[in-house]
Amino acid sequence: MADQRADHRRKLEEMKKVLVTDEDFGRVYRIFFDEVACHRSFMALGKKEKSPLLKTTLRLVGESLFGTPCEVTGLFLFRLKQEKFIHGCCNLNFHPATIIYFEDIDMGMSAIIRDMRTSMMTYSRITTTVVRDTGKAHNLVSGGISRH
Repeated sequence: MADQRADHRRKLEEMKKVLVTDEDFGRVYRIFFDEVACHRSFMALGKKEKSPLLKTTLRLVGESLFGTPCEVTGLFLFRLKQEKFIHGCCNLNFHPATIIYFEDIDMGMSAIIRDMRTSMMTYSRITTTVVRDTGKAHNLVSGGISRH
């Protein structure tokens, strides 16, 4: 089990490097789905997570992509605490979407199926920033979005 966890960590580090440096956003998802998520031992490491920050970020990505208000439904997130990694899925205005997010660098990606007939996918690299208000509540804003 320790060897498998070390292998998962190496793959997550590779994904993080590709996310930050590569222009082929789909490569991150290919590594994740083809080399990481397909292993039951990896999937068993995650615990269900709620993240208002990521939900708001996904909503903002959807609004930017579709040009209309966006509703996030069916959000399921799983967090690997030791790896500081979150992954999951949802629907954005009824379009299937997935997300991967590295907490230690406040960066991740979403993949959204734009057209169910053609399975056209839009990848968005995202960063997050929490803007603290001097009042009682926190404002959540998207730090930035890059699309391919």
